Amino acid sequence: MNSKIKYYITMGLYWSVIAACVSFLNVFLTGRGLGAGEIGIITAIGNGLAAVFQPIVSKVCSTSNKNERDFLVLISMLAMTLVIMALQKSVGLAMKIEVIASVALVLVMQPLLNSLGYFYIERSVEINYGVSRGIGSITFAITSYFLGILSEINKDLSMVMAAVLLGALILSLLAQKPISGNNVVTVFDRRETRQKIENSKFIIFLVAVGMLFTFYNITNVYLLQIASRIGGDAKTVGTAFAIAAIFEFPIMFMFSRLKEKFQSRTMLIFSGVFFLIKGILTYIATSPTTLIAIQVTQLFGFALFTPCSVDFIQNIMSDDKKVTGQGFLASAITMGGVIGAVVGGLLIESLGVLNTLVVSNIVCLVAIILIVISTAGCN
Repeated sequence: MNSKIKYYITMGLYWSVIAACVSFLNVFLTGRGLGAGEIGIITAIGNGLAAVFQPIVSKVCSTSNKNERDFLVLISMLAMTLVIMALQKSVGLAMKIEVIASVALVLVMQPLLNSLGYFYIERSVEINYGVSRGIGSITFAITSYFLGILSEINKDLSMVMAAVLLGALILSLLAQKPISGNNVVTVFDRRETRQKIENSKFIIFLVAVGMLFTFYNITNVYLLQIASRIGGDAKTVGTAFAIAAIFEFPIMFMFSRLKEKFQSRTMLIFSGVFFLIKGILTYIATSPTTLIAIQVTQLFGFALFTPCSVDFIQNIMSDDKKVTGQGFLASAITMGGVIGAVVGGLLIESLGVLNTLVVSNIVCLVAIILIVISTAGCN
């Protein structure tokens, strides 16, 4: 089995871990008797720690004699240990700390896993970001679907599956060995080296991304509460996550072709509008079936925005600031997760689900406007 296939398997396993350990965290903690506000705080702390340690771990990794794979193995082993410890029956401070730490560690792995892809690319192994991320969406979908069914039987099963998947991920990482290939294939193009965006506009763009993912995380983290309002349950959540992830794959797989036909700015704005469409449809949803069907909008929302935002940063930043720009983009997305988790939980407990969705949709609309303003002239 060549390195490309091994890397794609690793990406698939990683996004299965995300489904079990992060996306179904709400179901797990709700089953332990925690309220939306407390779940929001726990999720926010986990995301916040990840935002802080992502650049630190990446820096340590880049200056160490060890490569990304070695750090990923160590982090995933620690995360697996914490996940297993979190399965203790008592709901106390120790369990909450273990959950927070495991979520943070899993999220910290993401930039390192991307770097591992470039580690192979530099050794002439064909790696396509869109394909690898699309495979992740498919495995996320499958894991979410089965977790939605199994969580109705036992809400602890999401963490049990997370531990098993982390074990498989460790084995997959240990199998990684650089093997030379014939061609270098990457989703990015080396274009002009000068920076194409003013620093002030770049900051506005990052704020817009943060706001967009604040909206996104409110509707994702609290999907169980949203579904419960219209008669849904954990199975509804699992099916919704699965459908959304399935519809991510086509766009991510075809992104290298799409960017040849459409400008990054146009696709960013277009995807932002679909974020809002999803939010509005979620607000007016009247049944679990409707809520599940709405996830089709993921096709032109999250699925398009994810590779497009990465490509946009590559295009507008000078060569010496590309890595820094990607780091800021990741931090903006992660901080959006922090704010969405905290604010979403507090809003749901104080205003209710429907009013929370109204607020989140307004935030999404403002984010789209800021994207339009900040990206003007950046094509």
